[in-house]
Amino acid sequence: MKTRKKGKNIKDGEDTPISEKFWKIGYILLCVILLLLTGYMLLNVFSNPGTGWDYRVYMGAVNALNQGKDPYVLDNIKDYVGDNLPFVYPPHTLPIFEFLFLFNNIGIYRLICIVLLLIGSYLVLTIDDNRHYLFFTTLLMTGFISVYWNFLTGNDSIIFFFFTALIFYLLKKERVSESAVVTGLMASFSIFPIVFSAVFLFLKRSLTERIKLICLAGGTLGAILVLSFIVSPSMVRSFFILSTTGSGNPLRESGGMATPSQFLMLGDIAKGFGDNSLLFTVILSALYIVLVLVALFFFMKRNNNDTFKLYCIGFLTIFMLLPRIKPYAFVMLAVPLYFLMKEYNYKAKLLVFSGISLFPLFVYLNYWINPKLVPDLVNLYAQTMSLFFVFGFIIIYDWYVSRDRKTKIFNDPAANLKNI
Repeated sequence: MKTRKKGKNIKDGEDTPISEKFWKIGYILLCVILLLLTGYMLLNVFSNPGTGWDYRVYMGAVNALNQGKDPYVLDNIKDYVGDNLPFVYPPHTLPIFEFLFLFNNIGIYRLICIVLLLIGSYLVLTIDDNRHYLFFTTLLMTGFISVYWNFLTGNDSIIFFFFTALIFYLLKKERVSESAVVTGLMASFSIFPIVFSAVFLFLKRSLTERIKLICLAGGTLGAILVLSFIVSPSMVRSFFILSTTGSGNPLRESGGMATPSQFLMLGDIAKGFGDNSLLFTVILSALYIVLVLVALFFFMKRNNNDTFKLYCIGFLTIFMLLPRIKPYAFVMLAVPLYFLMKEYNYKAKLLVFSGISLFPLFVYLNYWINPKLVPDLVNLYAQTMSLFFVFGFIIIYDWYVSRDRKTKIFNDPAANLKNI
């Protein structure tokens, strides 16, 4: 049914003017508040000389190398870093950090990160015919408070946002072979991103072609590692020893605010079962994987004609199944989440930012004031819970809007008025 006001049609599935204006104002206010809070927190980071410890690791590794020492031996960089943080990047990344060492100024490093954010944002918005600037800016800068974590720690995960933006740019342009090469280049910085080559399984091509693209991404990574080994075999060996048996082994990390991995969270939940905690961890993890894959299946079934949307949900699903997640890695999700949710109505966007920005921001700030206000599990895994929330929200929202419009859960004017 359609209603008319002052000659303007209000289509099925749209809010009435009153409720639409209400949610729009609330949405804009929330975005402004989130951006201002994030900006204030970033200013505090920039003015605090004690932040940026990952940056000091990078500089410590170069300093050790310049002294003829192995940067993958913790004791060789410990004095420079001032903490027990190992250098865990492949040897071929050292020339990049050598360049940064010429300046030896974290301000220059942060400026480069900001430039990468701007270039990545430009790539994302370039392929969007209907740009939602406020939504994208708020999502990127405040989503999962991941940008804040990047600048707080001095980590280089913003480069993964840049590569993710470039990959989706190339996918949108249907330059899939180039996107596979870029995926391999992205993985060469930290190995783990090679799992995102699985996004090529969502291409509308033969299985053979899809596997070839995955192999192209893996081959790009492999070629870089081989060249690195030819140049410096001892360094590559040290890197793999550290990554598999030493302090740089990600499987040895415990869960918490610094490593909010979903499987570690499930493990912490399972600890409540005492001696059977390992068994329950396995059971919970298996159920979680099945639930995510089932949700993905039905989403794909409903959106089978929108290949780019499948790339986005595929990327998000791969992230959901990563065995290890760091708080600054969530910045990668700004790209697929933007394209999945940019057309949501104001009410839905407000709910999204409440879940993925306001909630983790509140928990983080409250942790330093009154940590007992919320359960320890929430303090430690707020970002993980936000990840669960947004994935579930996307699946449910898509299901609702794909139903017969007569159900009108999110978009029916009468239904919205009742929900205010």
